Amino acid sequence: GQVLTRQFVFAGNTLKLNADCGYGLIRVELLDPAFQPYSGFSAADCDPVAGQHDQIWHTVTWQGRSDVSALWNKPVRIRFQLHEASLYAFQFTEEAKA
Repeated sequence: GQVLTRQFVFAGNTLKLNADCGYGLIRVELLDPAFQPYSGFSAADCDPVAGQHDQIWHTVTWQGRSDVSALWNKPVRIRFQLHEASLYAFQFTEEAKA
């Protein structure tokens, strides 16, 4: 299935999902106002979010990078592509950079 959010502006540099991906996976796209993926944030670029049954929060990465600060203060929609997974919540957080 798919879930598409309303357009919004976020604060933070990391996207985290509260999801059950024990049997499946989730891919995430960050879309511009024309419903096109921002460069580097397409579903094809997204590393599949998958995990153990006991893992609750997952950090979304695109080609190994979790930093979404390049899209700060830009209008964004999120498209979640779910394959045998359940999405409960998402949030943007401010993570310390290594």
